[in-house]
Amino acid sequence: HDSFTVFWKFVPNLWAKKLNAASPYLVLGIQSRPDLKTSTQRCISAKLPWNTFKNRLANIMPFEFNRVCLQPIRAIEGSDYINASFIDGYRHQKAYIAAQGPLAQTTEDLWRMLWEHNSTIVIIWLEFDWLGIN
Repeated sequence: HDSFTVFWKFVPNLWAKKLNAASPYLVLGIQSRPDLKTSTQRCISAKLPWNTFKNRLANIMPFEFNRVCLQPIRAIEGSDYINASFIDGYRHQKAYIAAQGPLAQTTEDLWRMLWEHNSTIVIIWLEFDWLGIN
């Protein structure tokens, strides 16, 4: 099986465990490293003052070991940060990227990440309540 097929076989298992829409990011980021605790001290870049406004939720942040780094923009502190993490695939390391839905102030960063990492497929996974639809 290719990595994409393996990933999609895993997605229903997440949903079956009744994880909320914010959880897949956190669970996927931690799952490959069960030895790590969910301590925020492992999320150093996410907690820097110039990056905190880029996090949609204060309790869901990328770990340093697998966070996606953007190309820094000269003289802009934190320009390398986006709330996103690499996820290993079945056969390849860093096969996928899990990211929060962009905020108004991080939309440009999301597009930069997609461009810099040559992402060709984007999957949006959310609950309708996030859109105000019940």
